[in-house]
Amino acid sequence: MNEIITDVEKLNEIGRCQEIDVQKDSKEAREITSQLKRALRKNDNIVALSAPSLGFNKRIFCVDYSDNEIKTYINPVIMNWEGLQLSREVCSALPGKEFIRPRNTKIDLIFQTPTGAIKTQQFKGVAACTIQHEIDHLEGITLQDIGLEIDSDFDDATDEEKQEIIDMYLDSLDMRRDTIHKEIDDDPELHAVSERFRFVEALARGDIKLEQLD
Repeated sequence: MNEIITDVEKLNEIGRCQEIDVQKDSKEAREITSQLKRALRKNDNIVALSAPSLGFNKRIFCVDYSDNEIKTYINPVIMNWEGLQLSREVCSALPGKEFIRPRNTKIDLIFQTPTGAIKTQQFKGVAACTIQHEIDHLEGITLQDIGLEIDSDFDDATDEEKQEIIDMYLDSLDMRRDTIHKEIDDDPELHAVSERFRFVEALARGDIKLEQLD
């Protein structure tokens, strides 16, 4: 069985994971799912694990719910999202570190099961944060890339000092987002890809109806 990656540089080498054809590549999907489940049962301190964390470049992750029920999510996509919360999170690829990361408070997820069935599920609060964390991994994103690293000094700070740190962090995210959007808009190829993603998301949310496409 593959070991859980505890080196963020090795995890970053995997990059964005590829979609998997559940019917065509069923054997591979079963093997990855089996290894994820075994790793979760072996590590009681981990509640969710994605394929890249075991070195697989595929869009699969598993979540260990209560009563040892482990559910598999294949080719997941967040379709709807609401609210915003600041989540304190850790990651097995960044041992000994803790981060604050903005997350949506409620999300709707569409995904495939190991049999290829397409399902949707809604998540709120901590569960929503967990799902978003795993999808970050599938996108090649780690807490180190976008989170605010905190330590004991942060917990010892006053509420006013904490808020100041968080406000500066959120401002930096806004600046980074604006820079990325400008780079996309200035690059015709990236802009075309971005528009296709927006179209697919709008279609999936029902903002665009098929009869409107004539």
